[in-house]
Formats: sequence, C-alpha cells, structure tokens
Amino acid sequence: GTGHKLNDLRDRVEDLSPEAVLDLPLSTRAGMQVEGLVEDRWPIKNVIGYLPGTSGMEWCQICLGHKLIVVMVQYDSPPVGPNGEIYPAANDNASGLAVMLEAIRVMQESDYQPYKSFVFIAYSGEGLDGGAYVDEKEVHRFLQAKTGFNKFELEAVIHLLGLGAGSGDRLNVAAGGSLRLTELIEEAASQMNVKIARADEVIDIGIIYDENTGLNDGGHEAPFVRLSWEGWDAYAGLPADTVETISNDYLEEAGRTLAMALMILGREVNY
Repeated sequence: GTGHKLNDLRDRVEDLSPEAVLDLPLSTRAGMQVEGLVEDRWPIKNVIGYLPGTSGMEWCQICLGHKLIVVMVQYDSPPVGPNGEIYPAANDNASGLAVMLEAIRVMQESDYQPYKSFVFIAYSGEGLDGGAYVDEKEVHRFLQAKTGFNKFELEAVIHLLGLGAGSGDRLNVAAGGSLRLTELIEEAASQMNVKIARADEVIDIGIIYDENTGLNDGGHEAPFVRLSWEGWDAYAGLPADTVETISNDYLEEAGRTLAMALMILGREVNY
C-alpha cells in the first residue's frame, strides 16, 4: 500500500548523500498563494546606518572589521504638554543628531576607510514620535535590526547629547572609568583646539577592569562614552530649548572633535 511505498522511499533517501537527494526528481508539485497588503509611507521610529570595516573579514590575522563602534543619538522631543506646551528640543537633542550626521558626512566625503565597522543610530526615545524610553546602554535591541550585527565584537558605544549649547565653554566626556576612550577623545579635542574636561561621574569598576568583553559575554559589553557641553541641560525638557540657544561655534567644535575621535578609533588598535 501507500505506507510501504513511503517507507521504501525513505529508506532509499537515507542511503543517499545530501547532494544526491537534491538531484532526485520530484513527482509532486507544490504551490502557494499569499495575500498581502503593500504599505506606503510606513512610519519608522529608529534609523540605523551601517559603515562596514575594510580590514579583511576573512583570511586575516587581526580582523579589525569584526570590531564594532556604535554612535547613538536620540532625535525626538517630549510629547505636547498637558497645557499644549511645545518642546522644541533644539539642544536636547537635535544638536547631537546634527553633529553625528556632520561627522558621517566628513568621513564619507574625505574617502576615509575605517578598518573597524560603525553603526550609527538615531532613535526615538522621548515619545513625540511614539518611541519608548531607551536606556542609554541598551544597544542590543538596535543590533537586532540586521542579521550578523550580534556577531561583532562591540568595542565602544558613543552617546551624543547636548552639543549645541551649554553654560560652560568646554566639552565634557564621561566614560564611566574607561581611561582609554576618555584619553582618545581628549586627544582628538586637543588636535582640534577644543577645550575638554572629564565630567564628574561615578566610576564603573567593571569597565575599568574589563574593556574587551563581547556582545554575548557577561558583565558590561563595552566602554560607554557620553559627549556633551558643560551645562548642556540648562533648558533640557523645557519650552525654552529653542534654536536661538544654539551656538554654531559649539556645534562646529563638537563636530570636529567627534569626527577626529571616530577616525582614530576606526583604525587604531593601541590608542
């Protein structure tokens, strides 16, 4: 009967190699029809850009292309207030987004070729565009956007915040105890003639003693750095955070510092 024929066919297939199985003629044809709806102008809450490293992804002794540097910026503002207040969010954080985009432009137009890979993330985290709160160090959810991102060795996460205005005249770098990254950004600022200082922060001992963990290892995944101006939060979350408070000089100095730091980080091993 049919059962004996199926058993005989199964026995024959089990004796064949995988290549031979693919060459077997099929006596049955199968088809599928799926109904779907094409959606135009689907809203996107997070935007991710990928710049692959060029240092041999295979047949290499030091595969720098497998190392990943993440630059992330929140781009949206708080929702409209209960009394109809509008929060322009010019410094917190349209300024950070502008600086990141300018650094990308400089890297692309200068024909800079990074050995390591970069991911640039503009995320919605305040709520005006429907985004949910995002913890600064929550990078996993964004790296699920593309197959293979979670295979990288995460080397650093750089968060940009309040880079267009501040009550002080110096950039602040906060790295949770990562002296390597702090000193790299300080050196980049020095080369660009930009004043910079280390922010007062609680030192994370886990980062000091473990700066080379991978995405899937325990503990902290990578050193996390925040770059901002001193006193950037004076008008954060207020209707007064308007474009009139933004300094073109501050944006330019922050952009030059970031671009230089990324170019060094994207190629150097011993920084």
